[in-house]
Amino acid sequence: MAGLEHGRDLGEAILALAAANDISCAWVNAIGAVSCARISAYRQAERRYLELELKEPLELVSCLGNISLRDKKPFLHAHVVLGREDGSLSGGHLCPGTPVFAGECCLFELAGGVPERIFDSVTGLGLWPRRKPGGE
Repeated sequence: MAGLEHGRDLGEAILALAAANDISCAWVNAIGAVSCARISAYRQAERRYLELELKEPLELVSCLGNISLRDKKPFLHAHVVLGREDGSLSGGHLCPGTPVFAGECCLFELAGGVPERIFDSVTGLGLWPRRKPGGE
């Protein structure tokens, strides 16, 4: 657990916290506020992300995700829910360009090996390998 550096990109701050604690596989949970945000949603039929830029201060109501490997490097996959002063919400996939105003993050290290994301031809995404129920 740790506070996140003011002004630092949220995703970078989370990965830096993991690196500082020698964590390469974790569940991520964070709350706080951001100065503005970039998020995206995956258009399944088109197999591409649609990005949205939110140019206002926002509450970080929730940031949930995981850290694993992609191309042999630590990779953060996180989704955020962001709140406005009027109580309305926006949410999606966390993208670079989301500076922390204030934040607190908990990393829960996961045991059992570090999954490496691989290309999934059904979705067009880099996903964790599927495992059969009850075993390998």
